[in-house]
Amino acid sequence: MKSKAVVIGLLGAVAMFALFFTITALAESLAYAWVQFVRMWYWIILLAAGFGTQIALHVHIREQLRQRQAQAAAGVAASGGVSTFAMLACCAHRVTDVLPFLGASAAAVFLVQYQTPFLVLGVFSNLLGILFMFRIMQKHGLGPAQGPVKALLTLDLKRALVAMAVIGLVAVGWSFNVIDAGAGGQAVAADTVRPLDLPAQENTANGLTVKAEPIKLTLGKPVRFSIVLDTHAGSLDADLAQAATLIDDRGTVHAATAWDGPPPGGHHASGTLSFPTLDLETKSFRLVLKGIYDVPERILEWQIP
Repeated sequence: MKSKAVVIGLLGAVAMFALFFTITALAESLAYAWVQFVRMWYWIILLAAGFGTQIALHVHIREQLRQRQAQAAAGVAASGGVSTFAMLACCAHRVTDVLPFLGASAAAVFLVQYQTPFLVLGVFSNLLGILFMFRIMQKHGLGPAQGPVKALLTLDLKRALVAMAVIGLVAVGWSFNVIDAGAGGQAVAADTVRPLDLPAQENTANGLTVKAEPIKLTLGKPVRFSIVLDTHAGSLDADLAQAATLIDDRGTVHAATAWDGPPPGGHHASGTLSFPTLDLETKSFRLVLKGIYDVPERILEWQIP
């Protein structure tokens, strides 16, 4: 494969990374996008690599067809048809790569709950796309003269496509069943789709009182707190968006996505502190504020009824 195809394939993979960060940052924040990348990096790399590989193969096929066209005008019609179909096959299933990112950015409760099956679907659709590209190369004699790709093109790729499709369907179905089995009998997951009315919690230390109250908490949707800071000495110079984290009962740490309140300074401050979604099966969580008013760590905790 020529260097041009490889470079364009790498650019395609980078574009998929950029798409993930753009969608997630627009829905939440850049900090949240990074948190989600750290949590799902292996899935994102698989999706981006699969997309880049298909782009590289498509460019390779087109270059080979152009060379064939220059050598024999009689092959133009057939070659053009192959090229168009290859592009359609490469791009038609891209939605399966985007859907998991929408779930990661809390665009919909359904996509949050079923994020893993969508990720599995995205990976297998990429594998099918790659096999299909190789099948086109095999059928029209567009492979290299030597190397591992030449050996791959000697296999029965038509049967491999069918086998991959079957394996993919089984894997997606299995991932759905795992989620449904985990949710079976879990009254909490079904019940917490409604907003929960949780009480305010307070922490007083070193002359500063912090009062935090969840605002209509709904698991599976972004979490917001009403925050009130009150002191009669000194100045409130903390950046809550940097100081706050949300930790669930399984130890998952969520960075704050936004602080909608006054800038640092003064004796009193109130506003809204926002976080990403909490899992539907969350039983408890705690708001941790670090380094505010010379207190290393303030913890306010809630139990899900």
